[in-house]
Amino acid sequence: MTEATHLLARVPKGAAHCLEFILRGGAAVVQGGRRRLERTHELLIKYADTPMDYADATLVALAEELATDHVFTLDRRGFLTYRWGGRRAFRLRP
Repeated sequence: MTEATHLLARVPKGAAHCLEFILRGGAAVVQGGRRRLERTHELLIKYADTPMDYADATLVALAEELATDHVFTLDRRGFLTYRWGGRRAFRLRP
């Protein structure tokens, strides 16, 4: 949510509309834990030369946990490089 609202800050009421979307069930808010934080750390080190930011690393770690290759992101450049589950590419949305 932090990344999405940040990116939408320049759009009139963008952050508010983003939160409304989430509150209506348009996206799930998923709590993390120590294991995901550890995996996020591993990914930040692995992709340090890309560079990967924290938001991207958490999306990759969550995708691995959920065994999905679908990622909703505006950061296509990074996600065209990142891999999950070894060498599998992501399918990006929008």
